[in-house]
Amino acid sequence: MKVNITKASFLLLAVVALASTSLNAQSISENDVPFTIQKWYFSKYPGAHEVEWMKTKSQSGEQLYQADFEYEDQQVIAVYNEKGKQVYENLEYKKGDSPLPIVDHATSNYEKFKIVGVHKHTNFYYGAQNNSSTNYELIVKVDKQLTTVWFNEDLNRQDQFDVSNLAIK
Repeated sequence: MKVNITKASFLLLAVVALASTSLNAQSISENDVPFTIQKWYFSKYPGAHEVEWMKTKSQSGEQLYQADFEYEDQQVIAVYNEKGKQVYENLEYKKGDSPLPIVDHATSNYEKFKIVGVHKHTNFYYGAQNNSSTNYELIVKVDKQLTTVWFNEDLNRQDQFDVSNLAIK
């Protein structure tokens, strides 16, 4: 059986990104997803397909709904709270669409490398101010070793990155 490394790394990344959520996530049908969530999901991602829904809880006990799907030939994970607000998005860039500073970093820092994936992680926060934080992840295969390099929202490399920052709060 041939394994699609990009999709496998994307799914592994999704698990890491949502590590702080309950390990008791359960698959659910689209009929079990509240209308408030479906309304925002379908308006933001029209034409999304191969959708898999999961129900889980955040560290604080908030009910969350996660959709894993393909949209415009990209793998996407979108997480919503019960009010229908999107709290997290993980987008895997298509080959050739990765931000140039990230590709330049790989080209200038590694010999004989293969870009396995480039992901954009966005946490959305709702409170006194509606804002978000975005980080980019470059996964490179060098001599059979996977290396992960993080970038901030300005596409500057981060020497250290706490993966728990990707977790749903």
